[in-house]
Amino acid sequence: LISDISEFNGIINSNLKKYLKNDILDVRELKKEEKFIQRTIISEFLQRFDISINRNKILEIQKLIYSNGSKEIYGNYRYRIKKTYDTLEVVEVKRIKVDSQLMVKLSIPGSVIWNNYRISINLVDKTQKFKEGEKEFYCKIKKTETLIIRSRKNGDKFYPVGMDGTKKIKDLFIDLKIPKEERKFIPIITISDDILWVGGIRGDRRFEDLKKNNIKLKIEKI
Repeated sequence: LISDISEFNGIINSNLKKYLKNDILDVRELKKEEKFIQRTIISEFLQRFDISINRNKILEIQKLIYSNGSKEIYGNYRYRIKKTYDTLEVVEVKRIKVDSQLMVKLSIPGSVIWNNYRISINLVDKTQKFKEGEKEFYCKIKKTETLIIRSRKNGDKFYPVGMDGTKKIKDLFIDLKIPKEERKFIPIITISDDILWVGGIRGDRRFEDLKKNNIKLKIEKI
């Protein structure tokens, strides 16, 4: 995986300690380096926490260090990467133990907390502004429906938007390279016995509302 993000692998021998203090990266010092050196340093930093490394992850963190104020992004199922003005650190997520049999009901309109997600469903309000960190799925369902949020079950399959036929959720996770230990933490939103949305990842095309004028599902990491 290191080869995915280090164009000059074997040439750069960065001294991570120069930028670290109590496992916190000094963003001011990091910004002084060339971009490819920054990527190497970020890669070494993530390895300390066993966070999977790929090019997109490194570029996302590079963009993060040049952002204003305080922001967080997803690291893995255990950690989030937090940038606070002139520092970058990895913080552990306080997680509620997930029961694979746990099911939470969601009525329209409504909002629930499931694991480390806030999931809400409402009638479409085109005046409502999109917030950073949110993901949405517009769907055609009855306003009287009650949804169920749960973990993935063996054999789960659906009709993913943008694909032909059906696909097992397990195979979707494999295609997206989602680590096995993280998959049980991804919410599956269902209606009756059908999967409506693999939360924040892919909706079911049978329920997709292309006109975006009916019901909106929204998910946000907390």
